[in-house]
Amino acid sequence: MLSGKDCRDGTTEHAFADELSRLKRRGANVLVTGVVAADQRQVIARRLLGTAPEEDRKRIVISTPGTEFDIERLVDDAGSGTVEIVSYQGTTRSVSAEAAETTETTETAETTGGATPSAPPTPGTETPMTTAETLGDVGVAVSSAIERFERDGDLEPGVLRVGVDSLVPFLEEYGREAVFQCLHLLNGRTRAAGGIAHYQLPIEHDASTVSIITPLFDVVVELRERNGVAQERWSLTESDLSTGWVPMTQ
Repeated sequence: MLSGKDCRDGTTEHAFADELSRLKRRGANVLVTGVVAADQRQVIARRLLGTAPEEDRKRIVISTPGTEFDIERLVDDAGSGTVEIVSYQGTTRSVSAEAAETTETTETAETTGGATPSAPPTPGTETPMTTAETLGDVGVAVSSAIERFERDGDLEPGVLRVGVDSLVPFLEEYGREAVFQCLHLLNGRTRAAGGIAHYQLPIEHDASTVSIITPLFDVVVELRERNGVAQERWSLTESDLSTGWVPMTQ
């Protein structure tokens, strides 16, 4: 069953593609919902991060506790200086890890809101990683990473890609209101840089949390599995355009 206008109609399909192109030029934010296998969520994350060899991309990946995503499978150029990882630790951070911090790291964290920053990316090295202990730290780390990419040169529309593997840990620890406010700020910062951010929320699309945060997004991608086949449906929140359910592509 199709919601909104059926984009399999030629005219409407063009309208949908035109609107997506417009969003890409101005910067956009995408919410991915639905319960599917981790491998399928990783497929959509890889696509939204932009992985075509000919594409120039600057990527920021936010990982959360319990994720099954593999950075090496998400992007092909990890360690090239075009990818940064923000690792959110949350309440999983151990006492021994805290005790192991050096005084220098502690002093640096105090000046960056608790986030332990990575060194500027250097081609041919491991992917830079920033450890973030709180939701606020994540925001600081992402903003700092965007600033580093901006210093390297002007970011053309669509070059910057930001991906969050799951919003669930943030919602569980901080609640809807705090996460809503953080998303509002991150979305604005990404759009200001002409980037495209996507956030995965692996819960059923009809959950109340989804309806609360959907207004923050330009595009909603629903995922589901039917008869062993993973499917996706893209909807534009500012119009009634939708792709309808189609098999998920690689």
